[in-house]
Amino acid sequence: MITEVGNWKEFLSLSSEEEMTAFRKHERTCRPLGQELFVDRVEVMLARTLRTQKPGPKKTDQFHILSPEIPVQYS
Repeated sequence: MITEVGNWKEFLSLSSEEEMTAFRKHERTCRPLGQELFVDRVEVMLARTLRTQKPGPKKTDQFHILSPEIPVQYS
């Protein structure tokens, strides 16, 4: 990107306020900024989720680990 853009100050000055707001948001959260296909490809390459997920513990299985016959009650 450095060789493609050259002068970043000039490049960013050509952006709209909406683009700059999106850029700042993604820069602050460290989330990738791009189209869905781009983010999908990066996630596959890194073998990890980059999109924002629901907060809190993740439900891994609906059954208890030691006794699969007993369903776990989530509240």
